[in-house]
Order: sequence, then structure tokens, then C-alpha cells
Amino acid sequence: MSLYSLALFLHVSGAIGTFVSLGIWLFGLAALRRARLVEQERALAWLIIIASPVMVLSVLLLALAGLEMALSRLWSLHWATACRRARSVSPAGHEVDPFLKQSRLDLAVVE
Repeated sequence: MSLYSLALFLHVSGAIGTFVSLGIWLFGLAALRRARLVEQERALAWLIIIASPVMVLSVLLLALAGLEMALSRLWSLHWATACRRARSVSPAGHEVDPFLKQSRLDLAVVE
């Protein structure tokens, strides 16, 4: 399993945890308005208190995994471009990559 796949799994898990925690908060707050007994309020308050650290951890997991995915793709695109440019010229100085040659021809036509 690659690092990107692991980061994607953690990112999706963080998103699910965030929405579940948010749903618990909204359900708890709506139910608190309807609670008639102190025991009902205590049970709902406990549910909201338990959901708070889960929400914080889920948002952190979501952000860190998303940042890792973004940086890994940015880094790989940078290296892929550099490797393509390095491969596009043979040791004798002749261009090897037909796509690079085509893009240079397109630029020459535009100018």
C-alpha cells in the first residue's frame, strides 16, 4: 500500500468522523431543547461532550491527511516534470520526446 493510499483512507475516515460528530452535536442540541427532565439533559450533554474530542481529532486527521496528499502529488508532479525534461534530450543533444518537440512547434507557430 502506498503512502498516498494510506493518506486517502485517513482523509476519508476523517471526513466521515467529522460528519458523524457534527450530526451528534446537532441531534444533541435539538434534543436538549425538548428535554423535560434533568436526567435527559445529562444524557444528552454527555453525548455532546463525548463527541467533541472526536470532532477535533477527525478535523485534524482530515486536514493532515489532505495536506499530505496535496504535497505528495505536488512533489511527484515536480519530479515527473524534471525527469521528463531530463529524458527529452539524448546524450548527443537530439530531442527524443515527440510531445516536447510538438509543443515547441506549437509555440513557434503561435509566435
